[in-house]
Amino acid sequence: MSTRLKSSRPEISLTRFSGEGAVMKLNVLIPENNKYEWGQDTVEAISLTREQAGSLAHDLLAFANEWEVAEHE
Repeated sequence: MSTRLKSSRPEISLTRFSGEGAVMKLNVLIPENNKYEWGQDTVEAISLTREQAGSLAHDLLAFANEWEVAEHE
């Protein structure tokens, strides 16, 4: 089961879901991603402004401390 969570920024989408072994996980979606070649691997990276980074840090701390709020409660 998944739940959309309120985010500090409208362009950042957060979804909480039960992972393997009922461990709670968080999916963070930021539409601007870039792919980079790193050796033999291709990695995806995100670019954040300072404001976006601060907001994301706030949201991640809320999730880590179980203070997150569902988008529609």
